[in-house]
Amino acid sequence: MILFTGLRDFTIRNLLESSFAEYATKQNLRLRGLIYEASYEAYAPLLASRLNMPTEPQLLNSYREIEKHGTRLDQLEQRSRFARFGLGKSKAHVTFRRKALERQKASISEKTRFELKLIRGSADHLMGNHKNFNRAFLKSLDSLQQKFAPGYTEHLRQLNPKLVVSCSPDAMYDLVWITAAKKLGIPTAAWLRSWDNVSTKINILPDFDHYILWSDWLKQDLDKYYPEYAHANKVVTGSLQFDNHRKRENLIPREAFFEMMGLDPGKPFILYSVGGIHICPHEIHIIRFIQETLSRMDVAERPQLLVRMHPYIWKTEQDFISKLPSDTATWPRRADLHLFSGSDNDQLMREYKMLVSSLYYQSLQINIASTMTLDSLVFDKPVINIAFDAVPVSYWAKVKHYYQYDHYKVVSESGAVEIIYDQHKLESAIKHALKYPQEKSAFRKKLLNLEAGPMDGLAGERMASFLTAFNS
Repeated sequence: MILFTGLRDFTIRNLLESSFAEYATKQNLRLRGLIYEASYEAYAPLLASRLNMPTEPQLLNSYREIEKHGTRLDQLEQRSRFARFGLGKSKAHVTFRRKALERQKASISEKTRFELKLIRGSADHLMGNHKNFNRAFLKSLDSLQQKFAPGYTEHLRQLNPKLVVSCSPDAMYDLVWITAAKKLGIPTAAWLRSWDNVSTKINILPDFDHYILWSDWLKQDLDKYYPEYAHANKVVTGSLQFDNHRKRENLIPREAFFEMMGLDPGKPFILYSVGGIHICPHEIHIIRFIQETLSRMDVAERPQLLVRMHPYIWKTEQDFISKLPSDTATWPRRADLHLFSGSDNDQLMREYKMLVSSLYYQSLQINIASTMTLDSLVFDKPVINIAFDAVPVSYWAKVKHYYQYDHYKVVSESGAVEIIYDQHKLESAIKHALKYPQEKSAFRKKLLNLEAGPMDGLAGERMASFLTAFNS
């Protein structure tokens, strides 16, 4: 049996809306899953019916006991993170935290302490201490786990899986299962399910036996930040989340889609993908600026605008939609918002066809350094990235910094998208993209293959094929 930990809405959708489900079922893979507690009731039936996967809630109470006694754990995590991703190593980690300090309105002394930690982290890295801190953290976690939450090890012993796959290696809740598996000698695998996981999302990454990756580029990223894991088996599958994008059966008929969105099927529309207030607190002002820009265009050439909310906004920041003019076309639609609230629903699965249809029918994608850039490249659609703020903001709150993130810098330098730093150039960029949609097509295809790996719709099948070796 193969045990999946850290199953939540995005990872579950990737498993079910890819070639993984069909191939895993055909190969009779014996799977079991731990689903985040808040999502259990919504997703357990889906995994049972479509993957024959029995599941149980991934309860967090035991981990909270570890957290209560984890002061040294927090210290080691910080030292490890600053040593591995400090000054000159990962602009994503450094910039993300500087921007977070701005959002939190941190004091000068707090910001100074952060900068001093970066300097100390750089010195630690030069001395190779990042490896020591990483090992010390995992050793401390194992010790606390055995003392305050021995149930993890005992439960794994009873389940006796042949492989433990962490679907959320960026979450501490998954690490306790991995340390328990290592203690029992059970092989482990990390599913790095997106392009930014290594350089942006993960603070502590254990020494897994296997790493499941999108692409050779992500493999290089892993080797860059974790060279001590060179011995591990790295499996390049492609991106599961793009597997079924191009299947015609996932498209809502054009007339029906435009009617649902309140759009005119005779006119093109721009899809703006919201990143969320955790990415850009002033994003509402950027959207309003785009609307104003479109309003100045001649009626005959003026495209429509559809604003797609980030799924985390569905769950936590629904008042964001109320800040938009009432006639703005949005997804989710205002009338449906109550269906998307909270974590205990499966709307992310239900709206997959809406996502694919939006990407397919759009004439142009606009976003702030979002993964939706790659989603749009799957359909060879032109993309404009916003690198201006529309309103005055402090230096580290500026969105331009996102284009220096490790994973996104490749996009910035690819020639595949148009990045607008000067807001006064947005109108001409929109007109140009709509008039010459194929201009950057070759660059888009090259970038997509580099970042996302093989685009043949078989990423899920490759992942399932790798797992067959443990299917006993």
